[in-house]
Amino acid sequence: MGATLLFWGWQTGFWIWAVPMALVLEASRYLPYRWDWTPRDFYRLSDFSALLLMGMVAFRFIAGTESMARWLPIGLFPLLCGQCYSNVGGVDRGALFYTARKKEKEGRFRRRRTMDVSYLYLACVIIAASAANQRTPAFYAGMTVLVGWALGYRRPPARRWPFLLVFVPVAFIGFGASIGLHNLQVWLETDVIQWMTDRQQETRNPFRSMTAIGEIGELKLHDRILLRVKPIGAFRAGQLLHEASFNRYRNGLWIAGQARFEPLSPAGSRNRGTWNLEKPPSERGFVSEITMKLRDGKGVLSLPLGCYQIRSLPAKKLERNPYGAFRVSAFSPFVSYRARYHPSVRLQAEPNDNDLDLPTSEREVVMAQLKARNWRGGSPKEAVEFVRSFFRSGFTYSLKQEPPRKGLTPLAHFLQVSHSGHCEFFATATVLMLRGAGIPARYATGYAVSEYSRLEKAFVVRSRHAHAWALAYLDGSWVPVDTTPSIWLEAEQEQTGVLTPVVDLFRWAGNRFDIWRHHQRFGGGSRGWLLLLALSGGIVLLWRVLRKRASRKQQTRTVSETVDEATHPVSPFTAVQESLIDAGYTKNRWEPPGEWIARLSRSGLGPDLADDLQFVVRQHYRVCFHPKGLSDDELQQMKIQCRSVQESLAGIQQKTKG
Repeated sequence: MGATLLFWGWQTGFWIWAVPMALVLEASRYLPYRWDWTPRDFYRLSDFSALLLMGMVAFRFIAGTESMARWLPIGLFPLLCGQCYSNVGGVDRGALFYTARKKEKEGRFRRRRTMDVSYLYLACVIIAASAANQRTPAFYAGMTVLVGWALGYRRPPARRWPFLLVFVPVAFIGFGASIGLHNLQVWLETDVIQWMTDRQQETRNPFRSMTAIGEIGELKLHDRILLRVKPIGAFRAGQLLHEASFNRYRNGLWIAGQARFEPLSPAGSRNRGTWNLEKPPSERGFVSEITMKLRDGKGVLSLPLGCYQIRSLPAKKLERNPYGAFRVSAFSPFVSYRARYHPSVRLQAEPNDNDLDLPTSEREVVMAQLKARNWRGGSPKEAVEFVRSFFRSGFTYSLKQEPPRKGLTPLAHFLQVSHSGHCEFFATATVLMLRGAGIPARYATGYAVSEYSRLEKAFVVRSRHAHAWALAYLDGSWVPVDTTPSIWLEAEQEQTGVLTPVVDLFRWAGNRFDIWRHHQRFGGGSRGWLLLLALSGGIVLLWRVLRKRASRKQQTRTVSETVDEATHPVSPFTAVQESLIDAGYTKNRWEPPGEWIARLSRSGLGPDLADDLQFVVRQHYRVCFHPKGLSDDELQQMKIQCRSVQESLAGIQQKTKG
């Protein structure tokens, strides 16, 4: 067990705990001293371990620390330590199972029942070591040696070699299987999960965006609330929140070429959370407070167009790429920040060759549309207005798509035949037509802020509010060009379920809980309230314990006074008990006299002797616990009966010696 604890300390880095714990357990092999633990003592050890584990889980939940699975050996250590230093060699089952504890307290077990918890503890230690997630061959090798050692230790020496001949090949096969499972996990995490995430648009990928262009049937969107936006001051409904931009298009996939992220430096302390993105404009900007939940504390921020400063964002790291995407690594999975913005601020880098690129598969149809509408060139602003007017005439918004005609790409079918599609069709076609007109353009993704919640007193942004639009480079800055018909928000609002308001109520409650849990976590007041709450609970608990002890002392005093007033004599059963022990009838320390006599009666005492003993025990209980005790005649009869029992026991003892 000591080697297993050292292995756990090596994997998790908890040497300061592992070494003393291993020494304490291994010392039990050499120290001759043992405690005479009663079942009640093991119950207390078990309760202490349970409280320790509950405290660790509460600390993990409130403080948001790393997984507490690696701390399991500490929580269960008192129970194993009690087993190693007891004279029982195990732990009472009542310490592990409440039903068994209840039966033991009621005296329904004829003998004491214990079980060895060392193997259970060994399994918990290995699980805790695996929670460190080292993923190295050394971990598997160490775990294999420890498991083989534990399983082979209990086998007779003659059977250990056959066991090893079977165990070693199985271990090598398991190692190969673990590598295969790890590779499968990596594939699922990198490809399948990313593909599903891009499809559902719940988390943006700043490097690529897989659109729903080409999908057949109705596009289903989710009602899940992703963001909450609380405007401070003036605000225009329908405002766009930008997450990422892309400049290369291939078969329904937008890619951000050369989108390397560069770290930003905070304006002050990271815990204060002030980050300057651009130089503030001369005019006064606008402010919106945005709350969102990140996966594992990492993600891409949603920011209003023209954001130049972020406040109240305690983050470990904030990075930006040339296309206006901001990637954050926060201290907490729940973040709330204030974004200052102004339309005159532009965050994206100057255009490059990719911003004028027309894919070969779409070039012909784009140029044909420009020629059919008699585009003969003009200024950049005229080109933007020409594209806007193009999509205002005859194009409609729809979430349902039909199969494209043979020989046409989905985008060509949209431009030439159906003239109906969702925002990804409009944004992609707008970008390509602007490029065909000679205007650098990019594809942008984010969300539209339009649904106000009176309950939350803020705008809520759902998964179905995800939006795409074009960015055109005009007069030295990137200007949003959204050609999707404004009816798209109403069309998606129709997908709202009947139970959405009820579900939103639970979502609001969960959001308020997250705010309470993470609010001002670094330097805020929530910890003070938690400390005050814990202190109040501790005072109440201490008062109840002291009150209960005072009550017990009063009851004890009352009983002792009653007994003293009655002046009961010492019970004659004491001499009978000594005679029974001398005759070889052992008594367990935890066994009451009544249960002891009942057990002896079942084990083969003569019927006359058993009846006499049961009578004496009943009288003994009256002497000890009845307020009035026994009368003089009853006490004299009990003494006579006790002498008779002692004589019978003396005769049995002589026959045994003879």
